[in-house]
Amino acid sequence: MTDGERVFEEFTWIAAGEPSEIEVARIEGAVGLVATAFEDVLAEPYWPILTVSGEAVVLALRAGRYVLGGESVELTDVVLAVGPKFLVTICAADAPVRQALSDSVAEAGPHGGSLAAFHAATDAVIDSYLDVLENLDRDIKRVEREVFSRARGNPVERIYQLRRAIAELEQVVAPLGDEPLERLARRRIPAWMSEDAYGRWLGTAGLSEMDRHVRGMTVRVRGLRALLDSILSANLTRVGLQQNTDMRKISAWVAIAAIPTMIAGIYGMNFEHMPELSWNLGYPYALILIITLCGVLYWRLRRNDWL
Repeated sequence: MTDGERVFEEFTWIAAGEPSEIEVARIEGAVGLVATAFEDVLAEPYWPILTVSGEAVVLALRAGRYVLGGESVELTDVVLAVGPKFLVTICAADAPVRQALSDSVAEAGPHGGSLAAFHAATDAVIDSYLDVLENLDRDIKRVEREVFSRARGNPVERIYQLRRAIAELEQVVAPLGDEPLERLARRRIPAWMSEDAYGRWLGTAGLSEMDRHVRGMTVRVRGLRALLDSILSANLTRVGLQQNTDMRKISAWVAIAAIPTMIAGIYGMNFEHMPELSWNLGYPYALILIITLCGVLYWRLRRNDWL
């Protein structure tokens, strides 16, 4: 739905939540956008995407939020449309990034034109990725300590969840620098953006700085992915070593238990003529023999780190 309209000195800002088709058409008519400009972007299956419709630039991207304790990333669709005299922001009303988006536009609006507000709104979305990265980095270091601790837990499920969260973030961040921001930086945009006072002040260097920021985050995301893959490999190796150690201990105790079982089996045979059957010290001799052999075997196994 449409949340409201605010008129600044140089442009009009329209903020919408999840507008219906009728409301989308009304917004397009109010700001002079080409009909179906939003529909074309919303129908595109792969985001982020930047399109030019007349003098307007429409940028569709996704903001991110890290779900604490859930090791997952929650993505929110954000659509920004900017023209010489207007800015339209479409973002779900309950989205965490909504407040940061509104604050950024409200702060930039009185001091610049629509392009300044558009730049501030885009920065707010990009900053949400940085927050996700910080939380992911913290949780990855935490699970790394858990993998290399003496505890016998197996955090493979958490590792997989973090790996999936990184993959989702990479799908959002990496394409943003590959196409939309590159187009802005190379000025493959309407002429008014270059002629705008803020556009002249911002210049190619400012847009390139935003692009470098996104590309830096992409490198960091891929670094965290590689680190997590290494942690997963180390965890699998550690689990394998633990299983080998357990099997060695089980085998060692089975070998020790085999000694009294064998001796008891021999003397449990129902033969009339067997040594020590009529010997008064036969029973304590058998017990001493069992204890001695088990003790010697335990000492050898313990010495070889089997126990």
